[in-house]
Amino acid sequence: MYLHHKYDKKDLLKVSAFAIKPAILAGFIVYTPFHILFIQIFFLSQSRQLSGADLFIFRIFLYSLYIYIF
Repeated sequence: MYLHHKYDKKDLLKVSAFAIKPAILAGFIVYTPFHILFIQIFFLSQSRQLSGADLFIFRIFLYSLYIYIF
């Protein structure tokens, strides 16, 4: 049995955006180490050693970028 609700498309978009944002953020937090690993491999292939400070700065940059996005 189909129940008709008086929902606007805008309301649906708001709810879906509210539900999707934390999921995307969680995905970013999970995948950040993989980004760092990729950058590390890239820098090592450029024959430049990557220090802990570089990784720390890069991690802060990534998180600030994600916060800026949301």
